Amino acid sequence: MSFEPRGSDIWCLSYGFGGQIPSKPLIGAHFLQTNRLFPVQDSFPDSSKISDTFYDKILRPKIQFFQMSGFQGYELCSFISKSPSILTHSLKRTLVPSVEAIWRIVCDQKDFILVLQRCGWILPKNKRFMENVVFLERGGILGTHLALVLKLHPRLFLAPAVYY
Repeated sequence: MSFEPRGSDIWCLSYGFGGQIPSKPLIGAHFLQTNRLFPVQDSFPDSSKISDTFYDKILRPKIQFFQMSGFQGYELCSFISKSPSILTHSLKRTLVPSVEAIWRIVCDQKDFILVLQRCGWILPKNKRFMENVVFLERGGILGTHLALVLKLHPRLFLAPAVYY
């Protein structure tokens, strides 16, 4: 089971999986479908069992979670190909609380998808993110203003919080 790039497709190394994931989302969709995100078929004699178990128990719930969160088709492939290491984090301990926190701030499906596509790297850093949300809310930045700050300046939510 192999996937050959066409033309000048650029390949990037996914450190989260130790395999290659193409940087173009539509190529990535084909790659994800054909290789099930973990190309080990040639590495181990009984690799189909390993691959199916890995996909069914670890990756499928995470992909379904993002689909239920509003990502569909191209958006989902684009999101995963831009931030493949997101799928290496715990669903219950990291991804669910982070997505709920972002949804609580943004409150709009379109803006939610925009924020995650632009700064999916913010998801694993939920603790610092929430500390800064509380800090900004105490400072008077609430509601739509907080959502605007998140959309325009997401790195502010990961800066070290200074409490007085």
